[in-house]
Amino acid sequence: MNPRVAASVALWQDARGGVRTRLHASAGTGIRPPDAFEIAFTDNPSLKPERSRSVDVGVSQTLTNRVTVDATWFYNRYEDLIVATGSFTDVSRFMTDNIANAKASGLSCQCRRATHGVTARASYTFMPTEVLAVDRSSDAPPPFDVGDPLIRRPRHQGALDLLWVSGPVSAFAEARARGRCSTSSRTSGRSAGCSPRRASSSLTLAPAGTCDPGSRSTGAR
Repeated sequence: MNPRVAASVALWQDARGGVRTRLHASAGTGIRPPDAFEIAFTDNPSLKPERSRSVDVGVSQTLTNRVTVDATWFYNRYEDLIVATGSFTDVSRFMTDNIANAKASGLSCQCRRATHGVTARASYTFMPTEVLAVDRSSDAPPPFDVGDPLIRRPRHQGALDLLWVSGPVSAFAEARARGRCSTSSRTSGRSAGCSPRRASSSLTLAPAGTCDPGSRSTGAR
Protein backbone atom coordinates (compact mmCIF):
# COMPACT_ATOMS: atom_id res chain seq x y z
CA MET A 1 0.00 0.00 0.00
CA ASN A 2 1.39 3.39 -1.04
CA PRO A 3 -0.80 6.22 0.26
CA ARG A 4 -0.59 9.66 -1.32
CA VAL A 5 -2.44 12.88 -0.57
CA ALA A 6 -2.64 16.12 -2.55
CA ALA A 7 -4.34 19.46 -1.99
CA SER A 8 -4.56 22.91 -3.56
CA VAL A 9 -5.85 26.23 -2.24
CA ALA A 10 -6.77 29.37 -4.17
CA LEU A 11 -4.86 32.28 -2.63
CA TRP A 12 -6.09 35.05 -4.90
CA GLN A 13 -8.92 35.52 -7.40
CA ASP A 14 -9.46 38.37 -9.84
CA ALA A 15 -12.61 40.49 -10.10
CA ARG A 16 -14.22 37.93 -12.42
CA GLY A 17 -13.65 35.07 -9.99
CA GLY A 18 -10.81 33.48 -11.94
CA VAL A 19 -8.08 31.94 -9.82
CA ARG A 20 -4.80 33.82 -10.28
CA THR A 21 -2.65 32.39 -7.48
CA ARG A 22 -2.86 28.81 -6.25
CA LEU A 23 -0.91 26.95 -3.58
CA HIS A 24 -0.51 23.21 -4.15
CA ALA A 25 1.13 20.43 -2.16
CA SER A 26 1.34 16.65 -2.08
CA ALA A 27 3.03 13.89 -0.07
CA GLY A 28 3.18 10.14 -0.34
CA THR A 29 5.15 6.94 -0.56
CA GLY A 30 6.11 4.74 -3.49
CA ILE A 31 7.61 1.39 -4.38
CA ARG A 32 9.27 0.27 -7.62
CA PRO A 33 10.37 -3.34 -8.16
CA PRO A 34 13.40 -4.03 -10.39
CA ASP A 35 12.42 -4.17 -14.05
CA ALA A 36 13.32 -6.98 -16.45
CA PHE A 37 16.50 -5.33 -17.71
CA GLU A 38 17.78 -4.58 -14.21
CA ILE A 39 17.37 -8.24 -13.24
CA ALA A 40 18.10 -10.21 -16.42
CA PHE A 41 21.02 -8.32 -17.94
CA THR A 42 23.03 -7.39 -14.86
CA ASP A 43 23.48 -10.73 -13.10
CA ASN A 44 22.09 -9.41 -9.82
CA PRO A 45 18.95 -11.38 -8.88
CA SER A 46 19.18 -10.14 -5.27
CA LEU A 47 17.98 -6.62 -6.12
CA LYS A 48 15.43 -5.28 -3.66
CA PRO A 49 12.41 -3.12 -4.55
CA GLU A 50 13.09 0.60 -4.43
CA ARG A 51 11.05 2.54 -1.85
CA SER A 52 10.56 6.27 -1.61
CA ARG A 53 8.90 9.01 0.43
CA SER A 54 8.21 12.33 -1.23
CA VAL A 55 6.76 15.74 -0.50
CA ASP A 56 6.35 18.86 -2.63
CA VAL A 57 4.97 22.36 -2.18
CA GLY A 58 4.50 24.93 -4.91
CA VAL A 59 2.79 28.07 -6.14
CA SER A 60 1.10 28.54 -9.52
CA GLN A 61 0.52 32.08 -10.80
CA THR A 62 -1.60 33.11 -13.79
CA LEU A 63 -0.03 36.31 -15.09
CA THR A 64 -2.40 36.82 -18.02
CA ASN A 65 -5.05 34.71 -19.74
CA ARG A 66 -2.23 33.21 -21.82
CA VAL A 67 0.74 33.01 -19.44
CA THR A 68 1.07 30.78 -16.37
CA VAL A 69 4.14 30.20 -14.21
CA ASP A 70 4.73 27.61 -11.49
CA ALA A 71 7.50 26.99 -8.95
CA THR A 72 7.61 23.80 -6.87
CA TRP A 73 10.00 22.70 -4.14
CA PHE A 74 10.33 18.92 -3.74
CA TYR A 75 12.07 16.44 -1.47
CA ASN A 76 12.48 12.71 -2.15
CA ARG A 77 13.97 10.20 0.29
CA TYR A 78 14.92 6.77 -1.05
CA GLU A 79 15.51 3.39 0.56
CA ASP A 80 17.22 0.66 -1.48
CA LEU A 81 17.44 3.00 -4.46
CA ILE A 82 18.26 1.03 -7.63
CA VAL A 83 21.28 2.45 -9.44
CA ALA A 84 23.12 1.36 -12.57
CA THR A 85 26.91 1.18 -12.65
CA GLY A 86 29.46 0.09 -15.19
CA SER A 87 29.36 0.49 -18.97
CA PHE A 88 26.20 0.40 -21.09
CA THR A 89 28.34 -0.57 -24.12
CA ASP A 90 29.75 -3.63 -22.37
CA VAL A 91 26.94 -5.65 -20.76
CA SER A 92 29.45 -7.88 -18.98
CA ARG A 93 30.62 -4.81 -17.04
CA PHE A 94 27.17 -3.38 -16.45
CA MET A 95 25.33 -4.07 -13.21
CA THR A 96 22.68 -2.68 -10.91
CA ASP A 97 22.66 -2.49 -7.14
CA ASN A 98 20.77 -0.95 -4.23
CA ILE A 99 21.85 2.11 -2.27
CA ALA A 100 20.52 1.85 1.28
CA ASN A 101 19.69 5.54 1.76
CA ALA A 102 19.71 8.52 -0.59
CA LYS A 103 17.88 11.78 -1.17
CA ALA A 104 17.07 14.20 -3.96
CA SER A 105 15.60 17.64 -3.41
CA GLY A 106 15.38 20.87 -5.31
CA LEU A 107 13.24 23.30 -7.25
CA SER A 108 11.24 22.88 -10.44
CA CYS A 109 10.05 25.93 -12.42
CA GLN A 110 7.72 26.09 -15.43
CA CYS A 111 6.33 28.78 -17.68
CA ARG A 112 3.49 28.16 -20.16
CA ARG A 113 2.26 30.55 -22.85
CA ALA A 114 -0.53 29.94 -25.39
CA THR A 115 -1.28 32.32 -28.25
CA HIS A 116 -2.45 32.17 -31.90
CA GLY A 117 -2.46 28.38 -32.10
CA VAL A 118 1.00 28.03 -30.54
CA THR A 119 1.56 26.69 -27.03
CA ALA A 120 5.05 26.98 -25.56
CA ARG A 121 6.25 25.50 -22.29
CA ALA A 122 9.67 26.03 -20.75
CA SER A 123 10.85 24.21 -17.64
CA TYR A 124 13.96 24.05 -15.48
CA THR A 125 14.80 21.71 -12.60
CA PHE A 126 17.57 22.13 -10.04
CA MET A 127 18.05 18.80 -8.25
CA PRO A 128 21.03 18.17 -5.96
CA THR A 129 21.29 14.50 -4.94
CA GLU A 130 23.19 12.81 -2.14
CA VAL A 131 24.11 9.32 -0.96
CA LEU A 132 23.35 9.01 2.77
CA ALA A 133 24.81 6.86 5.50
CA VAL A 134 23.45 3.41 6.20
CA ASP A 135 21.00 3.25 9.10
CA ARG A 136 22.76 3.27 12.50
CA SER A 137 26.10 3.98 10.83
CA SER A 138 28.16 6.96 9.72
CA ASP A 139 29.29 5.33 6.46
CA ALA A 140 27.68 4.83 3.08
CA PRO A 141 27.64 1.39 1.41
CA PRO A 142 30.82 0.79 -0.63
CA PRO A 143 31.96 1.93 -3.10
CA PHE A 144 30.16 5.19 -2.20
CA ASP A 145 31.02 7.89 0.29
CA VAL A 146 28.46 9.90 2.25
CA GLY A 147 27.65 12.98 0.21
CA ASP A 148 28.41 11.49 -3.21
CA PRO A 149 25.92 12.54 -5.92
CA LEU A 150 23.64 9.86 -7.30
CA ILE A 151 24.72 8.23 -10.55
CA ARG A 152 23.19 9.57 -13.77
CA ARG A 153 21.10 12.19 -11.94
CA PRO A 154 22.05 15.61 -13.40
CA ARG A 155 21.96 18.61 -11.08
CA HIS A 156 20.51 20.82 -13.83
CA GLN A 157 17.83 19.92 -16.42
CA GLY A 158 15.79 22.04 -18.78
CA ALA A 159 13.22 21.61 -21.53
CA LEU A 160 11.35 23.62 -24.14
CA ASP A 161 8.17 22.25 -25.80
CA LEU A 162 6.34 23.88 -28.71
CA LEU A 163 2.93 22.82 -30.05
CA TRP A 164 1.35 24.44 -33.14
CA VAL A 165 -2.22 23.60 -34.19
CA SER A 166 -4.03 24.88 -37.29
CA GLY A 167 -7.21 23.04 -38.20
CA PRO A 168 -6.41 19.38 -38.87
CA VAL A 169 -2.63 19.98 -38.92
CA SER A 170 -0.42 20.06 -35.85
CA ALA A 171 3.32 20.12 -35.26
CA PHE A 172 5.29 19.48 -32.12
CA ALA A 173 8.92 20.01 -31.19
CA GLU A 174 10.85 19.60 -27.99
CA ALA A 175 14.38 20.34 -26.84
CA ARG A 176 15.80 18.87 -23.66
CA ALA A 177 19.11 19.73 -22.01
CA ARG A 178 20.90 17.89 -19.21
CA GLY A 179 23.86 19.09 -17.19
CA ARG A 180 26.94 17.07 -16.31
CA CYS A 181 26.43 14.11 -13.99
CA SER A 182 28.28 11.15 -12.51
CA THR A 183 28.25 8.04 -14.71
CA SER A 184 29.91 5.54 -12.35
CA SER A 185 30.75 5.05 -8.73
CA ARG A 186 34.25 4.93 -7.33
CA THR A 187 36.05 1.76 -8.25
CA SER A 188 37.39 -0.55 -5.62
CA GLY A 189 40.40 0.96 -3.92
CA ARG A 190 39.26 4.31 -2.61
CA SER A 191 42.76 4.92 -1.33
CA ALA A 192 43.79 5.55 -4.94
CA GLY A 193 41.66 8.68 -4.86
CA CYS A 194 39.49 7.68 -7.79
CA SER A 195 36.61 10.06 -8.55
CA PRO A 196 33.33 9.24 -10.27
CA ARG A 197 33.46 9.82 -14.01
CA ARG A 198 31.23 12.56 -15.31
CA ALA A 199 29.19 12.67 -18.51
CA SER A 200 29.18 15.88 -20.48
CA SER A 201 26.10 18.03 -20.94
CA SER A 202 23.64 16.94 -23.61
CA LEU A 203 20.94 18.45 -25.82
CA THR A 204 18.13 16.43 -27.45
CA LEU A 205 15.78 17.65 -30.21
CA ALA A 206 12.58 15.79 -31.20
CA PRO A 207 10.23 17.22 -33.86
CA ALA A 208 6.91 15.60 -34.82
CA GLY A 209 3.76 16.36 -36.79
CA THR A 210 0.27 15.01 -37.56
CA CYS A 211 -2.52 15.65 -40.02
CA ASP A 212 -6.14 14.58 -39.44
CA PRO A 213 -8.41 15.65 -42.34
CA GLY A 214 -11.76 14.42 -41.09
CA SER A 215 -11.78 10.65 -40.62
CA ARG A 216 -8.41 10.14 -42.30
CA SER A 217 -5.17 10.76 -40.46
CA THR A 218 -1.50 10.40 -41.19
CA GLY A 219 1.45 10.94 -38.97
CA ALA A 220 5.18 11.31 -39.23
CA ARG A 221 7.70 11.23 -36.49
